[in-house]
Amino acid sequence: MLSLENIAQLKDTFEIAIKLAQKSNDSPLLEKLFDARSILLDLQQENQELKEKIKAFQTIEDIKGNLIFKNNAYWKKVES
Repeated sequence: MLSLENIAQLKDTFEIAIKLAQKSNDSPLLEKLFDARSILLDLQQENQELKEKIKAFQTIEDIKGNLIFKNNAYWKKVES
């Protein structure tokens, strides 16, 4: 699983690689590194959005687990 720590390490690695590419005046490499860093940032945002959706679905499942359908209505389960 991609953790925040892994993402931070990847960002640091890209920053170092970009600085090295700038020093070597390797424009094609620099362009590819910028593209890769941009993709990483997009993936990070998508990952966060998906985690939020999962949390919302889990909440819905928790609510469904506490309901019973009876007599054409939903009722909250009561522990006896």
